[in-house]
Amino acid sequence: MIKIIVNTPKGGVGKTTTATNTALFLAQSGYRIWAIDLAGGLLMSKALQKTPEFSAINSINKIDLRETEKVPNKFPGANNFDFAVLDTDDSFTVGADLLQGTRTSWRVLSPVNPHDNIGLQRIPKEIRSVATATYLSPSELKISIFANMAYGGDVIALPD
Repeated sequence: MIKIIVNTPKGGVGKTTTATNTALFLAQSGYRIWAIDLAGGLLMSKALQKTPEFSAINSINKIDLRETEKVPNKFPGANNFDFAVLDTDDSFTVGADLLQGTRTSWRVLSPVNPHDNIGLQRIPKEIRSVATATYLSPSELKISIFANMAYGGDVIALPD
């Protein structure tokens, strides 16, 4: 099972939207998906429960509600799924785990809002070590940082 965690150490960048759309796209593509909702409010779960891919009685997909719990280390029954997609809050940090090698087979999707001045200053500093390690390490460590164009920017102007 491939584990995809959507994590950026800042709110308002589209983590839940990315996790929900990733889980739904993979399910619609015929993969067996284990959607694990760790974020406060369980918004990914609420959205996926309204889709036939996750709500059907005989669905091969599963939604796991674990609001504000830690990212799991073990996945009993993982053989029943092709992918696990995890939505996290901005308070979650997976960087240390990745750098310590405890989650080397994970894939991390890290959305960044290009209109968010605060985020553009803060996020690169906080994920720089993980991003650098993914490019320099021969391990399976993978992180994808991408611009999420769906949201506007902060209204707070920062000094130069």
